[in-house]
Amino acid sequence: MESQLAAYWRNVRLEPYGEVERREFAFQLPSGSFVRHRKFSTEEEVRGEAAKLKAVAAFHSIAVYESPEVEDMEGKRMLGADLFFDLDIKGSNVRESLGRALEIGAVLVDILVEELVVSKSKIRVAYSGHRGLSPIRSTPTYS
Repeated sequence: MESQLAAYWRNVRLEPYGEVERREFAFQLPSGSFVRHRKFSTEEEVRGEAAKLKAVAAFHSIAVYESPEVEDMEGKRMLGADLFFDLDIKGSNVRESLGRALEIGAVLVDILVEELVVSKSKIRVAYSGHRGLSPIRSTPTYS
């Protein structure tokens, strides 16, 4: 299984939410333990590390930091964070749950665009793989 994990990471297309070099990355290992506080410059570097570690999952921070590799949270020096919504609808019928998540997501996007004046080009909606949408995210620009 571990060689399949390495092959997966070498071939998968990741979609980090911009500013890869300012995000903290973490990897879950087959043992269940985590490797955190990793900094990378490109998606390719992230994939390479995940393949080397034979990670079962990879994560990155919603926040952007001056020094994401520093273990101490104050030392990271947070510069800002994305606005993130995870919509999971509980229910016995998956189709109904997903339909409801889509309805709520559409309302949320309308509020972000019309009332909070967030550009649609800065909003990303993705299916989380279960009963909802994750994330609905607005990515601001940091200076």
